[in-house]
Amino acid sequence: MADRFSRSVTATPTAASDTLDTRPEIKNIIHYAGDTLTIRVTAPASLTDTMTTWLAQIKANRDLDVVAATFDVTTPVISGGPAYLVLPGAVSSALVEGLPVLTVRAPDGTTRAVKQYIGEYDCQISVGGTDPIRTLVQGSIIFEQDVSRVLP
Repeated sequence: MADRFSRSVTATPTAASDTLDTRPEIKNIIHYAGDTLTIRVTAPASLTDTMTTWLAQIKANRDLDVVAATFDVTTPVISGGPAYLVLPGAVSSALVEGLPVLTVRAPDGTTRAVKQYIGEYDCQISVGGTDPIRTLVQGSIIFEQDVSRVLP
């Protein structure tokens, strides 16, 4: 079973690069809070079967135990097919609620006031939630408060 989660690499260090980087792919996300966030993730077919457990979480900082949000995961329906990480709009909106208003500078040099949640996320797979574990993607995640929202 452990072989399914091994990374296949050819270790041929050269003078230019003697580091073998086995970290997961980095994809930073900037999203509009209040909108549903759907991320398509594909894992090799050899890693996905009915025993595979998917987990994708958001935290304010990597070293915190407190999980700010957990993605709903739609697992692949065919071998090698994509999984979908889904964060409902209400959850993304709740992340910015109660945060202070920040002044941010746009690329064109203008400034504006906005609430932003800034955190980290990753998505990992395992067999039944135990070792071996393989993280597929990771990165920073920013939610910027929306303008239009449905009021209760």
